[in-house]
Amino acid sequence: MDLIQQFIDTYKMKWTFYDAAGRLAAEKLQLALQNAGIRAIVTSRAKNPARLRTKVQRRNSRREEPYQTIEEIYDDIACPVYASPCISPVTAAR
Repeated sequence: MDLIQQFIDTYKMKWTFYDAAGRLAAEKLQLALQNAGIRAIVTSRAKNPARLRTKVQRRNSRREEPYQTIEEIYDDIACPVYASPCISPVTAAR
């Protein structure tokens, strides 16, 4: 079994965890925004495994060296909030 398939199989086994974690984070964010008087719609979702496979394969084909470990795949596709805060188009336009 190739590395990307191993990654996807592991992701499928953990999908319910990722889905629940996303929902919990969205609920906490929604509450914090409401408490701050900010009206917003907050959504979350765990990525569909088939779409994730396509994304990982595409990113792997664009790399100088293919992924060597599953950890490399996680590091490449993950965006830790604490390290890389997302900037909305509204905020960026200010």
